[in-house]
Amino acid sequence: MAPTPANGTGYTLDNAWHDARRRLRLLEEILDPGTTRRMSAVDGLGVGPGWRCAEVGAGGGSIARWLCAQVGPQGRVVALDLDTRFVDGSDLSNLEVRQVDVVSSGLERGAFDLIHARALLMHLPARVELLGTLIAALRPGGWLLLEEMDFYPIFALAGGTYRLGYEALLDPFIAGGGATEWARELPSLLDTHALQGVDSETTVHSFRGGSAAAQFHRVSFEQLRGPILARGRLREEVLDTALEELDQPDRWFPGFALVAAWGRRTA
Repeated sequence: MAPTPANGTGYTLDNAWHDARRRLRLLEEILDPGTTRRMSAVDGLGVGPGWRCAEVGAGGGSIARWLCAQVGPQGRVVALDLDTRFVDGSDLSNLEVRQVDVVSSGLERGAFDLIHARALLMHLPARVELLGTLIAALRPGGWLLLEEMDFYPIFALAGGTYRLGYEALLDPFIAGGGATEWARELPSLLDTHALQGVDSETTVHSFRGGSAAAQFHRVSFEQLRGPILARGRLREEVLDTALEELDQPDRWFPGFALVAAWGRRTA
């Protein structure tokens, strides 16, 4: 989460980083159960055979592959990302992988029964414009599901070096066009776009040091060590202390809030 990269997208957690796959795998472990529940045919939006779905910001590809299993051979899943190196669709006939900048390239209009994006729009300065693009790409009756992070639990509950680390991390993120509080606006934004059946839920988890969630926060700090220290707000020894504390199983930490919001394009 550093100043906006040269590609202008604002997204700074580069998949080219040497440990990026581990960070994505940890994020999948933490968030995939909630995401798949929200989409499922039993408890969620009803994804099923024959659906055409778009996974925008596919990351490690776990949700795209899950969707392929739900829509079956008559369905289709399009996985889009700036860097698709971790999205392997070679064994799936119903998965199309596109390496594109969705902000500039967009999506075909009126094409999808479901569009999903997770922890993506918060990074992008053009998030409002992209929201309109995603809605326009829905078929009549199609669903949009967005899941974005809001950091208020950390600043409301955390203390010590963990809080100091996040204060230093989010400074360059905001300077680069990221939004730390935008997620809480999602339900209202979907209403503004006249989607039907708009609903939302917010989940906040505290986590133990050494857990998958702690490892995710730790590896994220490590990936952004350079931008964090370059701002001069946090001394390196303080950052190192925060990382050490995240490994301690007797410590508990508040995580980010994940705001999920969904709505349906008018049939």
